[in-house]
Amino acid sequence: YLGSTPATIHQAILDMGVAYTAAANTVNSDLDKIEYKGGALKNDTLTPGIYTWAANKVNISADITLEGPENSVFIFQLTQTLIQEAYTKVHLKGGVKAQNVFW
Repeated sequence: YLGSTPATIHQAILDMGVAYTAAANTVNSDLDKIEYKGGALKNDTLTPGIYTWAANKVNISADITLEGPENSVFIFQLTQTLIQEAYTKVHLKGGVKAQNVFW
């Protein structure tokens, strides 16, 4: 590509960096969502919030559902590997939007 980068792409890259930094620096104070199920997710329905795994890899071995109202935000903070087994799905339910899910 020899042309200049359009301003909208440049702004999108900057916005992505801001969103990443905000999500990475958000502190999880919900003890139920820290090391949730040791990272072994299958057939689970998760509610909005911050999920943090520092000690365990996260393995989605069967479909999971993210459920909440339209303005729900899900932040998944991982320091290890995220594995999603073949043919598994992450379902959005109750108005959850993909644009409000951060891995």
